[in-house]
Amino acid sequence: MAEFIGCTRDELALVRNATEANSYIANGLDMKPGDEVLMTDQEHPGGEQPWNLSREALRDCGEKVTLPKPVPNAAAVLNLFNDAITPRTRVMFFSHIPTVTGVVLPAKELCGLARSRGSSRPWTAPTSWN
Repeated sequence: MAEFIGCTRDELALVRNATEANSYIANGLDMKPGDEVLMTDQEHPGGEQPWNLSREALRDCGEKVTLPKPVPNAAAVLNLFNDAITPRTRVMFFSHIPTVTGVVLPAKELCGLARSRGSSRPWTAPTSWN
């Protein structure tokens, strides 16, 4: 399976649902006090809460990108994320399709933005919340 999706075996985990996956990732990264998780204000609680718990343990509040309702275009989302990234940003977490509005976020472009700002392997939440 790892070969099929283009990763190594060590980068692959089979889990029961997206909430469990988010918990593993949020609690498995080596975050330090002051590290920032950047996410949207439209995340599903199963995606947001593991990061909130991780940040509370580090005493870091993190940041949220407020998405306009409706989102006018992909460029607006990219600009909002670009403006919100700081030297403390270690994770960009976003759902490809947030549950609040159902807008399709430009995942490929957001991952490109993360890479251009120093992240080697950005990750997006699955689009299905079981």
